[in-house]
Amino acid sequence: MRGAVLALLLLPLGACAGRRGCEADFLNQGSMAVEQLHLAPEAGGPATDLLPDAALPPGGSLRLPFPAEGSYRLRAVWVNGRDVALGGLRACEVKRVVAGDAAMGAE
Repeated sequence: MRGAVLALLLLPLGACAGRRGCEADFLNQGSMAVEQLHLAPEAGGPATDLLPDAALPPGGSLRLPFPAEGSYRLRAVWVNGRDVALGGLRACEVKRVVAGDAAMGAE
């Protein structure tokens, strides 16, 4: 029994199996602050604004909390109203999302 418990404790901490959610890093490499950052499941459902209280300045970063496994869409809106979106973000597979002035990409 102890061996089974020890084996579970040694599983990689980044593995998503059996967990409700995962996280990734978001980096604003644009020249303006991001005013809104909306995360929504691609299968449908409400979007969550991850910046409800303050804008994310150029060079700023935060953790993207994916609430469960699955595919998500992320939309960033800069303070001038321009936006960029990226779909197909697989929770627990994407490690980093970078937003620039003209596009957003995931690693």
